[in-house]
Amino acid sequence: MASSISVSGPFTGSLTETWESFPNYNVVSSLPNPATIMGGGASIENPAFGMQVYEPSAGANVSLGFVGCCSVYAGTADGNKAMVAGGRPFIVFDTPVTRFGAYWGALFPATVGVRFLDESNN
Repeated sequence: MASSISVSGPFTGSLTETWESFPNYNVVSSLPNPATIMGGGASIENPAFGMQVYEPSAGANVSLGFVGCCSVYAGTADGNKAMVAGGRPFIVFDTPVTRFGAYWGALFPATVGVRFLDESNN
């Protein structure tokens, strides 16, 4: 059964992750796989690829590839740091969530998809 999706103003919930709490890297640095996030309320895992936290303002540039003649670099949505991953990372929450908000980005022609599953993978 499909559920409806609604868009609202800026999301503020009891769990957040800005990546600012991770060590201050001036180069791309790998996260543990899985990594504890959101103050211990969730974990993120990427079985096929690694995950990195980076800080562009400190000189870390993450290339997403080329568009025409030029390399396209990943930025941040808020704060100074962000996380980048290839493949299909997934987040597991320790308790059920009823609201979810996030900033996602992908280099064309890639797409970003989000699937929500219950304990039975439905």
